[in-house]
Amino acid sequence: MDIFVSGGSSLELLRRSRIDNQVTVAPTGLRRVRRSACPYERLGDVAVDRLSGLLAINAAHPLRLHAPDPGHRVRHRLVASDMCSVEFPATAFLGLSSPLLKPGTHGFAIDVPQLSLLQLARDRQRRIRRGILEDFAALVDLTEFTNEMCGSYGRDPRDPLRGACTYGLRPLQRLEDFSGFLAGCSRMRGIALARQAAHLAVESAASPMESLLALLLSLPPELGGIGLEKPLVNQPLDLGPSGRGVQHRRLRPDLYFPGLELALEYDSGEWHDLAEQRREDVRRMQDYAALGIVACPIVFDDLRTPAAAETLLARVISPSSRHMGKRLARERLDLLGDPELRARRRILLRRLLPRGRRPPECAN
Repeated sequence: MDIFVSGGSSLELLRRSRIDNQVTVAPTGLRRVRRSACPYERLGDVAVDRLSGLLAINAAHPLRLHAPDPGHRVRHRLVASDMCSVEFPATAFLGLSSPLLKPGTHGFAIDVPQLSLLQLARDRQRRIRRGILEDFAALVDLTEFTNEMCGSYGRDPRDPLRGACTYGLRPLQRLEDFSGFLAGCSRMRGIALARQAAHLAVESAASPMESLLALLLSLPPELGGIGLEKPLVNQPLDLGPSGRGVQHRRLRPDLYFPGLELALEYDSGEWHDLAEQRREDVRRMQDYAALGIVACPIVFDDLRTPAAAETLLARVISPSSRHMGKRLARERLDLLGDPELRARRRILLRRLLPRGRRPPECAN
């Protein structure tokens, strides 16, 4: 591998590899960018030509390539170079294979998800310095990207903000993969922001809505959440001996807070047999009650506006008071009305709600 794709170009190929069986990636063992055997005066033409079947490369969306040092930046009207001269603590690049990749003698590599997160953090920091992005919005973007890589959904490779998601995918990484990689990176731009995002992220989310719910509930109050423990997401419950009185052999709530004995179930509204849905909902609620678990069903309208989300959070805090204590629960309820924290929740909704379903107050 001697042509290293970076930035948005690498991320588009990474996302595509999850949903397109014509695009595959595999670990290379490489921990740093190597100089290409291709003459650098020709590297831009070679890379653009060979990747043209996989990426839409133009002046508005140039191909991004890593450069191992300033003397080996690619100078081409359709290429942007990113300096990457450090050695990373673990494998940092994936080999790219595809029948859509035009034949040639030079191999292509893309960034692993952990390096993609670090690249995104550097990009968001530049936007913050230029005054075109808020600090908290950057943190939300990075946390959601980590959730996606550790979850079973994938955003559209070419239009991740507005495009449709793909569901039922295999997670690419575990949170421990992110934290371990980032712990070994030091004195790199964006590293503190990337580490914070990895710390806040959750594993096994099946959709952006589950990611949004997890963040609203588990982020500390100063970040707009209500400070609950980080939930188990889509993990089967161990019914144990008490499971004898339940109607299901297995229960797998969307979000479960073990210390609070609280389960959240998000209803996406995709059932076609409404009568059967109602019966199943009743059976599940009965089973949760038999296990001593408070179950909270949630629909999209519970998150559609900041006011609706605030009502939902209050609804979650109330039954949690039996474990967190009435005093702490009251403090959390009082914080819901804080103007600064309300502004942060609006940012969460604006960044994570599906674009086509946002109300006017969250659309910009």
